[in-house]
Amino acid sequence: MTHPIDQVLGSGQTLGSDFWVTFDEAFIDLCSSLAVLMLPGWKDSSGVTREVASFSARGVSPEFIDPEKLGITADNPLFSAAFADELGHEA
Repeated sequence: MTHPIDQVLGSGQTLGSDFWVTFDEAFIDLCSSLAVLMLPGWKDSSGVTREVASFSARGVSPEFIDPEKLGITADNPLFSAAFADELGHEA
């Protein structure tokens, strides 16, 4: 959730992944479950990988959600930003 925030707050510069990892871990420690919405790039995301590993270490299996089952598709204008990289343009 913090990548878009970093992009806006950083104005061309980021606050750095160490800052956001610490920020994210505060949320992770309070959560009892993890749902991963399998949007384009989710498998390549170091953040998703870290979060899945963190929950798995606690014995919590993440729920993987197919976005199409929720109507989240590239051709749905409400969600087109989530597919910007896949479509070859910016959100």
